[in-house]
Amino acid sequence: DSDKTTALRLLGTTSPRVRSPWLAATDITTTGTYAVYAWWTYYHNRSTAAPYTIQHDSGTNIVSVNQRDQSLAGKWVYLGEYSFTASSAAFVELSSKNDNGTASADAIKLVKN
Repeated sequence: DSDKTTALRLLGTTSPRVRSPWLAATDITTTGTYAVYAWWTYYHNRSTAAPYTIQHDSGTNIVSVNQRDQSLAGKWVYLGEYSFTASSAAFVELSSKNDNGTASADAIKLVKN
């Protein structure tokens, strides 16, 4: 249902050379609980513990995902449910600061419950 999905803005990139984070700022217009999903493509050198940091109303959660698992690539992968306030400074960040592969950030989606 498209009216339940919020837009995200890409604010950075993930590169194994510069190890900078990829950041998606939320454009939440309705306060509520949202399911957070990530999407990436498979490649043999992906990280086995890609750390997604989710900043929400109650604080920050870090969810590690095995992006080397082919069964998870190329589809929306659930990262959890979190409360967000409209116009808050919430975000989802993926860092490439690990030594077990490259983190891939293709898309993030928030779906209001």
